[in-house]
Amino acid sequence: MNNVKWTGFTAALLVLLTIVNIISFIDTDPPPAAEQGTLDLRSWEGLGQEIIPLKGEWEFYPGELLDNPAHAVLEPEIQKVPGNWKQPGGSALTSGTFRLSILLEPERAGPQSLLVPLIRSAHRVYVNGTLAGDDGEVALSEKGHVGQVRPYATDVKDREGVMELLIQVSNYDHAVSGGIIQAIEMGPSAGVDRKLQQQAAFEFGILVAFALFALLFGVIHAHARGGGYFYLACFFVCNMLVTMMQGYRWIYVLWPSVESGHVIPIHWAGSIGIVIFLFLYVSSRYEYLAVHMWRTRILGVSLAFVVGVLILPTSVTTTLLWLWLLISTLIHGLVLALLVAAMKQGEQQARFEFLAFCMFAALSLLNMLRILGYDISEPLYFGQVLGFSMMMTMLLVLQFFRVYRQARHSIREWREADMRKDQLLLGISQQLHTPIQTILSVANARLHGPEPLMPELQSDLRLITAIGWSATELMNEAVDVSRLRGGDLALQLRPVRLSRVLEEVMEQRLHELSQPLHGHGEVVCQEVPRSLYVQADEKRLVQLLGILLRLLNRKMDGGAMTLQAQEAGDQAVLRISLSGSGAAAAHAQFRKAWEEEQPWDEASQSQQLGLLLLKQLTGLHEASLDFRENGLDMDLTLLRAPEDAEPLPQAPQPPVWKQVEHIEASEAGRPSPEILRDPMMQSLPASESIQKDGWLSWSREPQRGGSILLVDEDEMNVVIVKRLLELDGHHVMTARDGLAVLKQPELISRSDLLILNKALPGLSGLELCRKLRRQYSLAELPVLLLTSKSYPNHAIAAREAGANDFLAKPIEPSELRVRVQTLLELKRAVGEQIQMELAFLQAQIKPHFLFNTLNSIAALSKSRPGEMMELMMELGNYLRGSFRFDPAEQLSPFARELSLVKSYLHIEQVRFRERLRYELDIECDSFRLPPLTIQPLVENAVRHGIMKQSSGGLVQVKVYKEAGEIVIKVIDNGVGMDAGKALQGRGASVSPGSSSTSSTSSSGVGIRNIDSRLRRIYGKGLSIISVPGEGTEVSVHLPLERSGRCESDSRG
Repeated sequence: MNNVKWTGFTAALLVLLTIVNIISFIDTDPPPAAEQGTLDLRSWEGLGQEIIPLKGEWEFYPGELLDNPAHAVLEPEIQKVPGNWKQPGGSALTSGTFRLSILLEPERAGPQSLLVPLIRSAHRVYVNGTLAGDDGEVALSEKGHVGQVRPYATDVKDREGVMELLIQVSNYDHAVSGGIIQAIEMGPSAGVDRKLQQQAAFEFGILVAFALFALLFGVIHAHARGGGYFYLACFFVCNMLVTMMQGYRWIYVLWPSVESGHVIPIHWAGSIGIVIFLFLYVSSRYEYLAVHMWRTRILGVSLAFVVGVLILPTSVTTTLLWLWLLISTLIHGLVLALLVAAMKQGEQQARFEFLAFCMFAALSLLNMLRILGYDISEPLYFGQVLGFSMMMTMLLVLQFFRVYRQARHSIREWREADMRKDQLLLGISQQLHTPIQTILSVANARLHGPEPLMPELQSDLRLITAIGWSATELMNEAVDVSRLRGGDLALQLRPVRLSRVLEEVMEQRLHELSQPLHGHGEVVCQEVPRSLYVQADEKRLVQLLGILLRLLNRKMDGGAMTLQAQEAGDQAVLRISLSGSGAAAAHAQFRKAWEEEQPWDEASQSQQLGLLLLKQLTGLHEASLDFRENGLDMDLTLLRAPEDAEPLPQAPQPPVWKQVEHIEASEAGRPSPEILRDPMMQSLPASESIQKDGWLSWSREPQRGGSILLVDEDEMNVVIVKRLLELDGHHVMTARDGLAVLKQPELISRSDLLILNKALPGLSGLELCRKLRRQYSLAELPVLLLTSKSYPNHAIAAREAGANDFLAKPIEPSELRVRVQTLLELKRAVGEQIQMELAFLQAQIKPHFLFNTLNSIAALSKSRPGEMMELMMELGNYLRGSFRFDPAEQLSPFARELSLVKSYLHIEQVRFRERLRYELDIECDSFRLPPLTIQPLVENAVRHGIMKQSSGGLVQVKVYKEAGEIVIKVIDNGVGMDAGKALQGRGASVSPGSSSTSSTSSSGVGIRNIDSRLRRIYGKGLSIISVPGEGTEVSVHLPLERSGRCESDSRG
């Protein structure tokens, strides 16, 4: 709505408001009025039903307080009631008695009540000579007079159809107005009481509305200073004061002990405050339009009036009422001028303020007329109060929408700035990643290189490495926070085994312990049920736990953290318990930081990113971190995976052997070690073993370095990759382009692995890989392709070109080394598989065993021909069982293996007689196992255990079920082995039927091949327990669900 339309609308509203106020003074159907001191209601139809104001001509006895008209000294005057009783001298400070005779029909009138609203300022009411009500103390002079004005209702009775009212009034308080100011009303008792209650309720509602407006504008001022809203709050407080002293006089209800002499000064101060605070609000809102000189003078005059009202008697201050009316009118005119000028300036809020001002001005005028003794329409008065409140509500609504738009604009600007900051941070992190990785790679290559370094230089390089890793962590966290806040990082929730997550976290912890900038607190993870699955993103859950442990560890002073997981209904609870000298302080500081989302201290601002990321990852997993009241424990609660959810299959990883802390005892009282993966075992030398309580385990034999051909034109990248791979003992050859590589086939044939950059001059890495695949298979020549992250579908392109694996730049050193090692082991494993099949074929020829057996047959032919025939049959069975081996058959019936063992032991027992004894304790034989698994172990026990001692010994073969497994044990009481020979035995190979004590891996199946096949099929190999001088026990554990039940062997 433009200014012209708004002006027209405002003018029309003002005209309507003026007409309504004028009409309110016109009574089109007036009730009967008193004439010459008599009110005749006998012919009035509303008698006994309606409330009638006792208006008209009353008799008035000035200067006399009468309870009986017969005692009057002077003749009565006729006074207009209601109205001001000003005397000819102009003063309203006097006393007198009003008299009115009311004529009624008793049958129609019924019980009547009087409603006495406002008689200034003390009075007594007599009805037919009986005191019916009073207020204050009536006196003929100021001495003894006590003014008090409050409305009340009183029951009255007529006497034979006549009701005579005598009202004694004295006024020595208000010099301008006195007498019966508002008309006394008479009507049915119930109607009078209801009207009084309605008036009280309506005025109380106005008080509540003014209080709410004062509170709301006070709150707005507290949050948006400088908008003049403090003056508006004070304006409504003053309105509350004035309203409490009018009508029902709520001041006496809310403040019963107030003295009547204080009411008029408070009323005056409130009225002055209304005008002044209205002016201050408008002038501060539109300060550019206000004249400061006017503000100063108005404030000075108003302050003088307030001081005068509070100090001077009310009989004096009320004489200044007309002066204040003049000043108030001028102030209202100035406020009106300011609002009109503001509307011309296009201020939208000024329009509603202008309407509110008009409503308030009309209210002020009606209130002033009431003070002066005019009869004001109550509905009109309260209607304009309601209109004024509506305009003020519109001001609140406008302020709300203004603040809302400002807040929305500010939020949009803040989000845009935050997005720009996140993009800048992301760009900087990505730009810094490559140089930091380069620095780390060079420092690691120099630190772990073959050349010796001075201690000071080693310390500096370790410090550089630690700082680089910390910077990398910080950048990764900043990138993740930016992605989370931008909604670019979505979690892939699925069932995840919690024990595996904790294993990975513990591996990270082992790495952090090697960094000088990290804490050195111990972290202990207790046994976690392997059946406990949680609904989580595995990578992000590892990150969450890693950040949590790292933040706690940096505040721990050499203490320890214990992790313990348990099930709790549909949740999984991971309890983190702190111990040590700094545990309580670290717990309290971290709890405060978590709950307040603030860093722990000024020196730990860098930890704020980690804390923020930790909180966001916790929320995305729908998890919670609860702090226990003991001050040492905290619980991370995660959602358990559904009971029927099947975990996704995990990519197999090459196992590394390690003895775990928790060892389960077997029935024999000997520990059976659990095998798990741990990259820290990679660093153990080949000859190092783990020995505990007399039993032995062994570490994986490290593989020799491979020959690697690196094809890349980036010299810096070539230097970094070459240094990194040389740390693992690899021989690295380099080339710059693909065409040169194709021209040197002997270079390719000497290589165990090719690392190709996708972008090469002349011939790209993809084309080179395609050409090589025409000649070499994936196993014969593994290829690792280096691609760029910005290259779309790089994984698909690498696979289609024939690459075994790919790695995106910038290169992560640890990832490169792991992928290279994996590909080399792949080629090595394929080669070993081929050699193993050749070994199986070669194992069919056993010249020494055949020679010795034939000599035994020849010896028996003369002396014991029966035994000779039996020996020849066992030899036939043995040879038939040996030649029935099928390299493509992964599992064979145990019964076939058992027959081979029996034949072998029978032949050897014929040769060695009483020196060899054997026992077969077979509880079950209906299962399958890898071929040639038991017989080589039995032969090894005979040849290298029993026959090494002159007295011979006993060989036992036991087969039984235990805890979901089939256990096969080959036990001898021979010479036994020490730790070194046990490890050599693992690398040695003893062929079936061979009499040699050692051979290479190509001469037979041997213990090493058996262990390798078992680990490849079941993930678990042989367990050897050997004590020198006591004997050796070799155990094979086959999972029952993987072995199944064998079918009857139909081959002969």
